[in-house]
Order: sequence, then structure tokens, then C-alpha cells
Amino acid sequence: MKRRIFLFCYIVLLLSRCNTPSGLITAETSFLSYSDNVVYTKVNSYTRSNKNIKEAQEKTEEVAFETLLKSGIPNSPYNTPLISSNEIGLEKRDSFIQKFLQKKEYKTFVVRSTFVSSDKIETGRFKNLYEIGINVRALRTYLENKGVIRSFGL
Repeated sequence: MKRRIFLFCYIVLLLSRCNTPSGLITAETSFLSYSDNVVYTKVNSYTRSNKNIKEAQEKTEEVAFETLLKSGIPNSPYNTPLISSNEIGLEKRDSFIQKFLQKKEYKTFVVRSTFVSSDKIETGRFKNLYEIGINVRALRTYLENKGVIRSFGL
């Protein structure tokens, strides 16, 4: 009886892990270039499946924005968080970012989102490369208008 319960729980666990639509495991964001108030990033995402590139691209865009807002993009003009937890508090910041991403408000600030390449790195894992351009000036203005960050000089 214990064996059957264990087997049932194991199968449920396996099936629940397979339920992630894009299979996004993780992503790494790095700086490409900056021009005309747009920061261009390179995002390597690691996925379990290569079937739904569009959905994986959306998740990758979300990761790029979350990185920019929470921690900044290393070696870029925006290497510190755009939203400091000291300014509005950690809970409020994380809540705002979660709503911002869920409502897909970030899409307004995406200037370019391009799928570059995909490589199979091991059985059942793929490395996908995306280039994403984010209009940081418009994003800053939006965050200032929402009262999430203060404008410069105040």
C-alpha cells in the first residue's frame, strides 16, 4: 500500500513538472549596447523544450525586465536597480514588479525582441539566445508617474 501511494505521488510530481508551457528553466541577462535611451541586452535562456519559441521569448523578456528593475544589468549604464528596495520597500517593489509583468505592461517598452539562435546543450535541454531592446527613458518616466521612483533632481 505504501508503495502505491509513493508511486502515485511520484507520478503526480513528474506530471506537474512537465506542465510548464515554455519549460523555461533559467535565463541570464547581459549588456550588449546602449543608444538613444535604449539598452540592448542579450538573454540566454535555458529551456526543457524548443517547441514554443514565442512563449519562451515572452518569459525571456520578463526576465530581462525583472533583472533591470531589481538588480540592474552588469556592465551597462544601468548596473544598479531601476527600482531600489530602499525607496519604496522590498514588498511593495516586488508586488509592483509582479503586477507589471503579469499585466504585460512591459511590452510597451520593448523596442526590439529578436530570437537569435537555439542550441541543444544536452538531452532535453536547449540554450536559446534572444536580443531585447528596452526603452529605458520611457520606462523611467512611467515609473516616476506611478510614484515607484523619484525623478532626478528632487
